[in-house]
Amino acid sequence: MQSSSIPPVSARAWADFWNDEGSAAHVVKSEQDAAALHTVWQGFLGPLIARGSPLRFLDLACGDAVVARQGATMAGAAGVALVPVCCDYSEAAVRIARQGLPGAAGLPLAANAARLPIADLSIDVVVSQYGAEYAGPEAFSEMARVLAPGGDVQAVVHQTGGVVHLQCSDAVSVLSNVLDQRLLRRFANLLKLLHKTASAPRLPAGVKQARARFDAAFQTVQAAVESAGPGAARDHVVQLCRDLSRSLTNWQAYRLVDLERWAIDQENAVEGFRLRMRTMTEAAVDRAGADGLAARLAAAGLNGVEVGEFAPAHHTRPAGWIVRASRPA
Repeated sequence: MQSSSIPPVSARAWADFWNDEGSAAHVVKSEQDAAALHTVWQGFLGPLIARGSPLRFLDLACGDAVVARQGATMAGAAGVALVPVCCDYSEAAVRIARQGLPGAAGLPLAANAARLPIADLSIDVVVSQYGAEYAGPEAFSEMARVLAPGGDVQAVVHQTGGVVHLQCSDAVSVLSNVLDQRLLRRFANLLKLLHKTASAPRLPAGVKQARARFDAAFQTVQAAVESAGPGAARDHVVQLCRDLSRSLTNWQAYRLVDLERWAIDQENAVEGFRLRMRTMTEAAVDRAGADGLAARLAAAGLNGVEVGEFAPAHHTRPAGWIVRASRPA
């Protein structure tokens, strides 16, 4: 499990994701997964909202604040006041969250989940969907610290060996092939030689060698893609291979400087994508790890501490852990 000190490189990769995408692209999920998570949160939030009292609501490691949005919708339909605070390590993410909840008080809050700038016992509901575990066990101590008397907390956590963990591991493998084979660098080198020798009467030996190296790397990457399971990483590399083939076929139609810049941007994108998938795999915990997170809540005086599995029916494996607890009134 990660420590509470989030590596700067990982932080930049997620910031770039939210700045560049501003959406759920490259996040491992499906409509069925989203529906299953919606059901989990509906079951948790429904009884809390039914009490009818105003709720101070913290969505921790919020991303685009999908849980806060669901809570706000449910509370609005019930005529219950909900004051959301959406917190994420990425400033770009909380900007996205703010757009989804315009005018909401307490938005946004960019902070490390393991060191929250929030007062003790000041939040009625604390939630986290595949997020707090990135900051390590300390984040669960913080969730307990800020939870008010009578308040409730629930987190959906990545599970080692679970379906999301395996999808992320598969994505790391596919993306690593692109980088390990130096595919984009071989592409850029080949184009440089093609432009340099464009007027030569025969194809120079150096160009032939560069083409052979690129083709070998390309075939290795394609083989890895064909053996990979479906997912955003596979789709990304499939499209990248198509773009490489098209660019190489029509290389004379492009300026060398533009293709070189494109190749650099693509390699950076693949590296950032791989890093995000890797941080997901590293954030996953086994049963002992999940029990350790629950122990943090219990040690802070919370009751009804439970650890269960998030196991959507459409998957053959669980997709995560569900850790929940409440503070006595």
